[in-house]
Amino acid sequence: MGIETLILTALSAFFPVVIDGAKMGLSKLFGFATAEPKTFDETVQLEKLNIEKIKALADLDRPVGEISRWVANLRASARYFAVLGIIGVALVYSFIPAVNQIPETRDFLRALCSAALFFLLGDRVLINLKKK
Repeated sequence: MGIETLILTALSAFFPVVIDGAKMGLSKLFGFATAEPKTFDETVQLEKLNIEKIKALADLDRPVGEISRWVANLRASARYFAVLGIIGVALVYSFIPAVNQIPETRDFLRALCSAALFFLLGDRVLINLKKK
């Protein structure tokens, strides 16, 4: 059961790529209108909006006042520590036979691990594929 969990979890990281590919394929097949900018000015405007969105999200995450550098680094990496902890716990528990015999626990650990891998890999894979 352990290797099956690992394979299913790794495959879940590629769901965004598959979904995006299906959307593009269906839009070309059926001629759906795409949200792609048509002119250079529209492209520039869209990029400006994306930059403003990123700035607003960065302002939400910015600490108030002066904090130590190590505290800032710890805050920035807290999500990644949590994700690696989730993956580690799921891997350890996937090799325990008693846990694998309880379907609810097994499915819960798979879902957690899939979400964690999606956070680490899914969006980045999709963004890199769209750039090419």
